[in-house]
Amino acid sequence: MRGEIQKISERQKKDGTTYWVLRIDGQQYLIWDEKLMEGLQEGDFVEFEFKRKGNFNTITKIKKTLSYDERHVQIVRMSCLRSACEIVTTAGFMNTEKKAEVALKMAKKFEDYILGEPTV
Repeated sequence: MRGEIQKISERQKKDGTTYWVLRIDGQQYLIWDEKLMEGLQEGDFVEFEFKRKGNFNTITKIKKTLSYDERHVQIVRMSCLRSACEIVTTAGFMNTEKKAEVALKMAKKFEDYILGEPTV
């Protein structure tokens, strides 16, 4: 499953065992393993697996992932870089480092244009 962590609450059982309650897209899930919590914070987009135990959903695996917007930007960047590289490879008079530098600058201009932030 995938979703956004909306809230994290740290709790303790009567015996002192710490666990966490995560609200992900409106649903509550428990995490009992402190290692699974490392690096997670509210607002993170995650991909996870869980098991139903009684009335509770217990997360067994979880990792951060990109939000839709971040993924969209990543795809745009890759496309712009590929297009810029195709253009620059035809410029035989530049060395490899110069081609890479020009391709990155060109890709950034393409990206800015596509995402609605045109540069001069």
